[in-house]
Amino acid sequence: MSDKGTKDFVSEYSLWRPRYEQFGRRLRSLASELFEEAGVEYQFIEARAKSVESFEAKVQEKGYDQPLTQCMDLCGLRIVAPDLDRVSANCNVLKREFGVDQENSQDKLDVLDANEFGYRSVHLVVRLKGDRTALKEYKRYDGMVAEIQVRSILQHAWAAIDHKLRYKAERDAPIAIRRQLFRLAAFLEEADERFAVVTREIERYRTHVTERVTSKDYSSPVDFDTLEQYLASSELVSRLLEPMGSHFAIQSDESNQNEASKRISSTVFVCNALGIKTLAELDNVLICAEPFFADWVAILRKVAYVANARVYRSSPIRIALLLCEKPELDEDDLKQSGYSPNRASKIVQAREKFAHRLNLVDILDMAQ
Repeated sequence: MSDKGTKDFVSEYSLWRPRYEQFGRRLRSLASELFEEAGVEYQFIEARAKSVESFEAKVQEKGYDQPLTQCMDLCGLRIVAPDLDRVSANCNVLKREFGVDQENSQDKLDVLDANEFGYRSVHLVVRLKGDRTALKEYKRYDGMVAEIQVRSILQHAWAAIDHKLRYKAERDAPIAIRRQLFRLAAFLEEADERFAVVTREIERYRTHVTERVTSKDYSSPVDFDTLEQYLASSELVSRLLEPMGSHFAIQSDESNQNEASKRISSTVFVCNALGIKTLAELDNVLICAEPFFADWVAILRKVAYVANARVYRSSPIRIALLLCEKPELDEDDLKQSGYSPNRASKIVQAREKFAHRLNLVDILDMAQ
């Protein structure tokens, strides 16, 4: 190919590149929507249009005579998923929703020999299907292709290492370094596979927990998953929330999942500190607390909380457990569970003003 031809192609691509940038942004938004609709988890999505310099280098390297149609990665999307199972799930969504060029797509795992190191990810060359390009917002991208890379987090980490080392083939590395790279690549691959196994075990456990707790089988130990499901399904917790509405601003757990999760974790800590081992024991504590709960909330609000303080669905449990004695939570326990020093001190003061306390030893004996 002549220099003149290359310059002409580069000039033409320079004019088209803004369209490929727009295409990338549109694909990123679309992929995100598709994954959310399908309930498929991903970590993040990146989009880019190939730089003019990279385009010129590739034209010269490959000797393309029609580079704008022969180059499959003028628009690129990188999707990073938590684990290998989510990589497969993401790929299934993409294959269903886009037209996939099978000839130019590949799984990097299939092209690496067992004794080679390198980053592994799925590369799909896609275009929009006709039903989508018929829509006004996608019409201008009809016929354009993009390369989508789908990786796990650990595959993405290896790709970053691989790029930094700048060894394009295993033969390029010194033998001593090559041996270490083999070990590192094998370690990351094994970790990726083990992480997927653990994730599947967690999902099976959560399904089992949901079935048991929703059927009011409270024999499960108190942990994050069992408590989260108990909070979601317990009518008792809903009743305890009602008097709190007069004093506090009740937040839905969905409105701030991060904060709600922190409070569930803190509640698990409090249960452990008090020796409450099962949901049955916890449920029995709440049953015993219910007759005094509204009065206790009113005193607690007056002494320890500002007006309209935010509370979540786990809050009734934490507040009810503050009534317990023999054992009870002292200031250090309260601070360790997430209360500020000032709040912890005021809670102890409020508790001293309240006549009704729950003898936890007797309640736990009742639950046996």
